[in-house]
Amino acid sequence: MRELRNTIVCSFAISLFLILILGHCTVSTICQSIEPKNTSTISDYDNPIKITSNSDFAFEASLRGWDGDGSEVDPYIIEDYQISSGRAIEISSTTVYFIIRDCELGSPSGYRALYLYNVRNGDIQSVTLDGHDAIYVEYCEDIHIHDNDCYGDAIITESSSINLTSNFIGLRLEYWNSESCAIVSNELSLFWLMYSDNFIIEDNDISYDFFIYGGHHSVEGNTLEKEALGYFQDLVSETIDVTKYGIIILQSCQDIVIEKGYFEGTSICVEIYESTDCRIENNEFIDCSEPIKIWSSSDCEVANNIVRDADIGVYFEESTGCKIDENKLIYCGKGIQIEESYDGYIVDNYIVSSLKGIKSDTCQEFDIVGNYICGSSHTSIDLFNSTGFLIFDNQFGWNGPPNAIDEEGVNSWDNGEGVGNSWSSYDGEGIFTIYGSSGSVDHFPAELVDNELPIMVSLNHTPASPFPREIITVIANATDNHGISKILIEISEDNNETWTQYEMIREGNQWVYSAKALGPSFNYRIIVKDWAYNQIESEIVCIVLYRTSTSTTSTSQNTTTNTQNHELQMTLGLTLIILIVVGVVIKFRK
Repeated sequence: MRELRNTIVCSFAISLFLILILGHCTVSTICQSIEPKNTSTISDYDNPIKITSNSDFAFEASLRGWDGDGSEVDPYIIEDYQISSGRAIEISSTTVYFIIRDCELGSPSGYRALYLYNVRNGDIQSVTLDGHDAIYVEYCEDIHIHDNDCYGDAIITESSSINLTSNFIGLRLEYWNSESCAIVSNELSLFWLMYSDNFIIEDNDISYDFFIYGGHHSVEGNTLEKEALGYFQDLVSETIDVTKYGIIILQSCQDIVIEKGYFEGTSICVEIYESTDCRIENNEFIDCSEPIKIWSSSDCEVANNIVRDADIGVYFEESTGCKIDENKLIYCGKGIQIEESYDGYIVDNYIVSSLKGIKSDTCQEFDIVGNYICGSSHTSIDLFNSTGFLIFDNQFGWNGPPNAIDEEGVNSWDNGEGVGNSWSSYDGEGIFTIYGSSGSVDHFPAELVDNELPIMVSLNHTPASPFPREIITVIANATDNHGISKILIEISEDNNETWTQYEMIREGNQWVYSAKALGPSFNYRIIVKDWAYNQIESEIVCIVLYRTSTSTTSTSQNTTTNTQNHELQMTLGLTLIILIVVGVVIKFRK
C-alpha cells in the first residue's frame, strides 16, 4: 500500500512540474532550443602530391599504396585525399593510365589545385576543387574530367581530347589553342573558347557569358542565362526563327535576318562577329546589358528596334559600313557606342533619357543625321579621337551640360549648305561652339524649343480600399515626345493642410511610390516633368482608410488570445497523457 501511495505522489509531482514548465514555454520553443551538433570535423590534411614521370608515378604508387585499376593494364587510382596546400596534385610528363577520384583539393592564392602538364590518359571524377585556377591543363591529351565540383577556374590550353562532362564550374571554363574536345552537360558560369577547332559543345547550362573566337564547332542544346542559346556559324541567306532562342550568336555568317523578336533580362541578346550583310530589325529588347553587339563585321544594319534599360543599346566595334537607323533607345547608359569603326551611318534614331546618347572612340567617316537626342545627363554626342564625321539636322535637347563633346578630331557639325543642328542651349545668336579640344562649331545652328506638355496616361493605387498602417502603392504612367525627366508625388494625411513631396521610382514604363498610411486619410497628387521643364499636375486623389487603429489593435489582441489558448490546449493535452500513464502504472501494480 505504501509503494502504491509513493507511486501516486511521485507521478503527481512529475505532472505538476511539467505543467509549471509548459506554462512558461511552448513545445515549439523547447524544440527550437535543441541545436544540432556539428559532427563533420576535418582535423588532418594530406601532403601535396607531385609526380614528374612514369617511373615517379610507380614509385609514389608503391610508397602510398595506390591500387589499380586505372587501366591499361592496371595502373593507378588516387582517391580519398584531402589536400589544401601548394599545388594539391601536380602531374607532368606521364603516359600511364590513372584515375583521381573522391578527393578534396584546395590551394591558396596563386596556386593550382590540380595541375596537369604534358599528361595523357587521365580520368578525374567526383573531386571537389577550389582555388583561383583550380584546374589547369596544359599540353595534355586524352583526359576525361567528369562529375566534379570546381569552385574556381578551369583552364585548358594547347591540348586535345580534354573532355568535360557533368561538371560544375563556378568561375571560368576557358579553352585556348586546343582541338577535338567535348564539353557536354556541364553547369558553367562563363565559357570562352579561343583559337581552337573541332569542338562539340552540347547541353550545357551557362549562367553568365559564352564566347567563341575562331575555328569550327558543333554547338547545340545549350542555355545561356536560362535562355535557349542559338549559335550559328557559316550560315548564309537565312532568317532566324527568334521564337526558339533567348540569345542569338552569329559567327562568320552572311545575309542573315534577325527580326520581330522579344528579348528580356539577359546580358546579351544578339551578338554578331566576323559576318557581313546581317540585319537586326523590328525587335524589342528590355532590361538587357548589351542587347545588340556587332564587331569585326561589315555592312550590317540595326533598324527599327526598341531598346529600353540597357547599359549600351547598340554597340559596334572594329566594323565597316554599319548602319544604325530609326531605333528607339530609352533609359540606356549609352544609346549607341561605336569603337574603331569607319564608314557608317547613324540616322533618324530617337535616344532619350540616357547617360550619353552617342559615344564614338577612334572612328572615322560617319554620317550622323536626323537623330533626336534628349535628356542625356552627360551629353548628347561624345566624339573622342574620331574624325571625318558629318553631323547635321539633329535635335539636341536638354543634355549634359555640355550638350555635345568633340575631342581630338576634325569633324563637320553642319552640312556646309545652311543646315546645322537644333540645340536647346543655343541662344539664337551666331554660331554654336561644340565643347572640346577640336574647336568644332555649328555654323547654322537653330534653337530647339519644346512647349508641349506631358500627357498623363494612367494613375492608380493599390490596394483600392486600404486600411490604416497598410502600404499604399501609387502607380503613374505618362508620356512626352521629349521624354519624362521625373515624376513627383505629393502626399497629405491631414486633409490637405500640409503636403510632403517625394520622387517616384521608375520601373520600366511606369513610375511607382509606396508609403504606409498613418492618418485617417491619405491624399496624393502627381506632378509630371519633361526634360524641357514643362510639367502637369494631376487632380488630388482622396483615399478614405476603412478601418480604425482600435480595430487593428483588437485584431492583434484576438490573435494573441488565440495563441495563448492553443498553448493551454497543448499543456492540458500533455497533462492528460501523463495522468493516463500514471493510471496504467497503478493498475499494473494492483
